[in-house]
Amino acid sequence: MGEKTSIPLTPLKNPGAFMTTPILLLIMSASAQQIGWFETGSADQHFGHSVAVTGDFNQDSIADFAVTAMTLPLGSVQVFSGADQSLLWDFPSPAAGSRFGWSMDGAGDVDGDGVADLLVGAPGEEFQQIRGGVVRVYSGATGLILWEIPGPDMTDEYGYSVAGVGDWNGDGHDDFAFGSPQSREGASLGYFAVHSGADGQVLYSERGANTDGLGLQMASGGDLNGDGRADLLVSTRSGRRHPGDAAVGSVRAYAGGSGLLLAEWFGDTAGAQFGASLDFAGDLNGDGLDDVLAGTQWLSNRNYARAINAADGEVLLEWRSMDDDGWAGAAVAGIGDLDQDGYADVAIGDSLDPSFAFAAGAIRIYSGRNGTLLQTLRGNKAFLGFGRRLAAGADWNQDGLPDLLVANPAAHFGQPNHGFVMQLWLQTPPLLTVRGLQAGSLASLSVERAPAGAWVAFHAGTHGYGFAPSPIHPEAYLDLQAPLQFLAASFANASGQVQLSLWTPPNLAGRTLSLQALVLSPGRQQRSSAVQQTVLP
Repeated sequence: MGEKTSIPLTPLKNPGAFMTTPILLLIMSASAQQIGWFETGSADQHFGHSVAVTGDFNQDSIADFAVTAMTLPLGSVQVFSGADQSLLWDFPSPAAGSRFGWSMDGAGDVDGDGVADLLVGAPGEEFQQIRGGVVRVYSGATGLILWEIPGPDMTDEYGYSVAGVGDWNGDGHDDFAFGSPQSREGASLGYFAVHSGADGQVLYSERGANTDGLGLQMASGGDLNGDGRADLLVSTRSGRRHPGDAAVGSVRAYAGGSGLLLAEWFGDTAGAQFGASLDFAGDLNGDGLDDVLAGTQWLSNRNYARAINAADGEVLLEWRSMDDDGWAGAAVAGIGDLDQDGYADVAIGDSLDPSFAFAAGAIRIYSGRNGTLLQTLRGNKAFLGFGRRLAAGADWNQDGLPDLLVANPAAHFGQPNHGFVMQLWLQTPPLLTVRGLQAGSLASLSVERAPAGAWVAFHAGTHGYGFAPSPIHPEAYLDLQAPLQFLAASFANASGQVQLSLWTPPNLAGRTLSLQALVLSPGRQQRSSAVQQTVLP
């Protein structure tokens, strides 16, 4: 570790003495190098309505990505190279008003030619005079339509949600699924089906109960029961625990290959549409099974997202909007292991977060192991809506760390609804660890993964996470709620580590402290992970 020193919990008398380099305020990210690609649409193009990290279309061994431009009356779905962002495919909407690309996902290799294919939903499309929506699978090699599945009844909205499900039936071809929350048959509401990639036949299907709205969102790829198969998550718009209960929304987990219902998890707030955002989290608790991420929408300050242990239904972690105007859980993504601790981490989008500017938005990345706030990435202008859409599953810059696709189709750039899409190359932040936080004794605060020689300034507050300037440099912001106190500072050693021992006053017993370090090096400003701990008596 770095040099140790013992400093009481009192402000430094002359913090300016430590300021040896200029400070750059880069609100959106810790470093401008994180932005791999940024593209905006034109007015009312809704560029980025849907985004997906797909398979490898151009055979360069790097995952590609797809973007919907929901321009009225026609739109398109475009596939870009993950490596150099060149346009690989441009699939135009076949008809006006179809909502082509409302949903999409990588289909895997449906036709067995070794090239990734693309799954696209158009829930508003009319087919043979029936506006029931259409689901299509496009060849990644030729651009031709491999499968086309229209909704049989008006208002079915086939393709409202879609998911590539891997090889569901073990025939060597990847299969695909779609959801239709408006589909009705008798008293049921909602429908989803899994179709064979080889012959298009239905492999499994299910209808929702009355008012369920089954098929709102879908996600595939995680293994919840340890059988080695990819399982399927499907959410309901208005799921109820019991008949007559409030409609809170729910997430159902189905076993890949059999369709066996493994579990169903409900929200707890009427109208929340729990499961409106959905993804597999990866293994957060080290039990060898993947866990589940789900978020809500339309609830203002009551919005939340949860990580759920698929084995027993326990809520492992929960995140709520930090501001009354926020929308935590607008998007969720399991991103893989960013902090390199052996556990998967997660990204939670809050597209209405106003901490920098009204509706500028934010993405918060949390440790899956303990919920530590690893990183906050904020939008830098009003109405940017940063974090409205998220997609993970790629390492585009080949640095061994997960990357993220970020979008908001409603972002304003002079005029409304331009939309934007960004490739974000994530970096492991400096990591803060706090040990021995007990009243009347010395606590150990350490930071690792800082740049060698960086100046590391430790801060604390008692009001939780937020957005406030450092008291020793007002242009540098931290992810803590004001008022903040500067504690102490030191320089990182050649290994990027620093450790301080700080006295904890007895009157802090039982108080919950939020702690974070400001890390300054030439031409660069970073924030460490932020830690919340209760002072032991």
